[in-house]
Amino acid sequence: MLNEMAPEDLLRMLEQNKKVHLIDIREDYEFEDGHLPCVHMPMETVFEKADELPRDIPVVIYCQSSKRSSAMAYMLHREKGLNNVYSVRGGYEALAQLAN
Repeated sequence: MLNEMAPEDLLRMLEQNKKVHLIDIREDYEFEDGHLPCVHMPMETVFEKADELPRDIPVVIYCQSSKRSSAMAYMLHREKGLNNVYSVRGGYEALAQLAN
């Protein structure tokens, strides 16, 4: 099972100050090029910190294009039992296009 979230829905949630735990899993150099207000957690660290993620609010993960975040969301659900994890469809590329 893969939970996906449309970039428009994420931006709407952020504008409305809804509770969401947003994680950018891109590498440092990608993060430095631009990001949303979020937790920066490079992909290789996410799985080992999975037990620290909230279970009572949406955990939304994004990468550059959603390839890495989709895989990570799937693995967190499958291996760690997290049902509240979403990948942003289109990743940061889609989010940045909407913001412009």
